[in-house]
Amino acid sequence: MSEYVSYSSTIVSGEAGGAVAGSLARRGFFHRDEQSWKNARERAAALADEMESSLRKQTATMNNKSQSFQGGEDLVRAQAMWSAFSRVPEFREYAAQIKAAEFRELEQGFSRLSPGLGRGADADRLAGRLEKLAAEVQRELCQVEQQVVVETVAAALEEEGYLVDRRGGRLKATRGLTCVWAEVDPFAELALDMSGFSGLDCVREMGKIEKRLRAKGLRIERNTTQSHGRPAGGVLAQKLRPLFPEFKRMKPLAGPERQRERVRNAR
Repeated sequence: MSEYVSYSSTIVSGEAGGAVAGSLARRGFFHRDEQSWKNARERAAALADEMESSLRKQTATMNNKSQSFQGGEDLVRAQAMWSAFSRVPEFREYAAQIKAAEFRELEQGFSRLSPGLGRGADADRLAGRLEKLAAEVQRELCQVEQQVVVETVAAALEEEGYLVDRRGGRLKATRGLTCVWAEVDPFAELALDMSGFSGLDCVREMGKIEKRLRAKGLRIERNTTQSHGRPAGGVLAQKLRPLFPEFKRMKPLAGPERQRERVRNAR
């Protein structure tokens, strides 16, 4: 039996946490709260939740004041966006430190927004710049996290006695006739597959690998588990195998076999 597992993964502490902190520090970002750090999907969800909450509050305030003015909806949306962005620490702190000039300009621009003729266009421009900034922050954080998760998985597998071969965010780890296949996607989320195992060996091996990953500071939670029972591996192994080509060992043809091959080729 072999097993495929996909995970939601967050780098929180230990070797992995130190690697992320070091990589971010080299970029100039020195604020990282290990206890509250969110992964990519959690950051995006937090931003969406804060946006929805801020939008409700802004709309209620405008309605209570019976405000009606040109560009009002754009203004409310822009103010809600800035409020949401400012309330998610990973976005706010990274932008304030790494994208300081743009962050300050936006902060000043949003502080000057107020109801009035033609202000909707100003709000729309600021909202566009903020969306671009949020996308840049998310992309750069994901790049760091993806690299660290790949390195953490490779180190964990090597410590389990595997020979690891890497192709970007994909890994093939070989130990004897068994293989562990790994992929870390752009969100820094991990998927593992196994091939060459028999019986319940793969389940026990997966448990050992998960334990070592957690010991290195990677918080992983299973999203999908498939016990596929295929010695050749599941969907991930089949997907990654072409990235790691192998030459099957074939013996040279013996004398009589070589002669028969010549006869066949001559026909």
